[in-house]
Amino acid sequence: MSATVIDVRELGQPGADNIPNLGAFLLQLVGEPFQFARFSYGDELTLHFGTLREATHPKLCAAGVKYGAYILRTRGSAWLIKPGAKPVIVTEGLQDAINPEAIKSWGKPLTHREVESNDFLIPGTWVVKLYSCPVDRVGGIGFRVDLSDGSSVIVIPTPTEPAKAESPTAPELADWELRTPHGTARVGPGQKWILVSPSP
Repeated sequence: MSATVIDVRELGQPGADNIPNLGAFLLQLVGEPFQFARFSYGDELTLHFGTLREATHPKLCAAGVKYGAYILRTRGSAWLIKPGAKPVIVTEGLQDAINPEAIKSWGKPLTHREVESNDFLIPGTWVVKLYSCPVDRVGGIGFRVDLSDGSSVIVIPTPTEPAKAESPTAPELADWELRTPHGTARVGPGQKWILVSPSP
């Protein structure tokens, strides 16, 4: 067996053959601690990992807002959280694909504030495994993170919304993104991804 060094800055070059490189890019998240969940603009779930950093905007910095060095943004995807220590499943978007009527009798709705403040995912648990895989139903790429306490987060692309499909001039929304200190992987729509260089 021999060691391998991976320069993550070289993995996201445009081209149809760079999809296998996504798994290598994601490896940098292994070993990073989970910090917190937060909903951002557009009701998008973001999960923050790694060392906490101060916000760069003066108003946010003055308010004490922090961000993880690694941020998983669910963007145009459904998501599911399976806590390692609780017999519950927390999901948004996937229940509609199962049975919208039945879900009403299965559990209770949660506000985004309740999701953020609950301990479904435990701060300080760290990433032990990552998986990316094709999602044939929508022709996209899904993502799974496993944490050291047995918890998992699964992100699954959803079909393109009709309004977006009818507006070809609108900017393309990634299915999900992983922001890192070495660039942001924007994944999808479709089975493609690009690496966007970090801001100076």
